[in-house]
Amino acid sequence: SPEMEKKMCVIRSQIDDLEIPQIVLLTKVDEACPLVREDVKNVYLSKLIEKKVREVEKQLSLPALCIFPVKNYCSDLELADNTNVLLLSAVVRMLQSANDYLENLDEDLPGSIPLARESYEIGSPRV
Repeated sequence: SPEMEKKMCVIRSQIDDLEIPQIVLLTKVDEACPLVREDVKNVYLSKLIEKKVREVEKQLSLPALCIFPVKNYCSDLELADNTNVLLLSAVVRMLQSANDYLENLDEDLPGSIPLARESYEIGSPRV
């Protein structure tokens, strides 16, 4: 609705001023496209989903790289690897964006101490 778009525009303007990264989850892609309903691996092959991403890109003035098509777990009784890949890819990108934002925020603060940069491998003991 036009009212919702106006509210979103105001919120996005404030978020832009704070330089907070923005990510959109395009949900229910399996309901939007028969090809994806058949197999969620087809999500990036679907012209319909590509069109939806472009619509959201235009509507929100965000690059397509910030728009992640995902399938919801609303009626599935079992986990599905391909659905998980879409969801986890979006979560990884969200965490990367949050990390980048916090690193930049830390660098911008006067007299700030750099954030600890520790990495751990799965299964390795913490030192």
